[in-house]
Amino acid sequence: MIKERIVKLIELKGVAKEKFFQKIGMTSANFRGSAKNTPLNSNAIENILSEFPDVNLEWLISGKGSMLKSDTQALNVNSTSSKHNGKSAANEPHNCIYKELLKEKEEEIKNLNREIGELQEQLRSEKKAAYERLPRVVSGESAHIEEIKHDTVPA
Repeated sequence: MIKERIVKLIELKGVAKEKFFQKIGMTSANFRGSAKNTPLNSNAIENILSEFPDVNLEWLISGKGSMLKSDTQALNVNSTSSKHNGKSAANEPHNCIYKELLKEKEEEIKNLNREIGELQEQLRSEKKAAYERLPRVVSGESAHIEEIKHDTVPA
């Protein structure tokens, strides 16, 4: 039953039951005895999803699937009635998810590029230090070592 799943959810989240029930417009009595088997109104469901946007609605309603959405699905999307670029509002949650994913990937790329730069600099430093430790046996080899020492790592 849906009310049993709600109890499981609030236990998982570590929320005080009485406080939670108050937030969704119900009392603990609605979750005990025979009242536990009665349906839940849509306002309560909406309040639950507002309180816990990472809850999987399909799980909440039917018990199917996982309790929580994946991180990318847990975005709090509140645009269900507006139009955007001539497309229906039903597509807007997907657009928001894609925008958030794109933002995350761009940040990841930025961090990886910074790491690449740091590693290239470390390689240059280690290469230079290694060639400075090489013995210079004859002047011909010394000139070759100088060429290698000043060689740069491609960016």
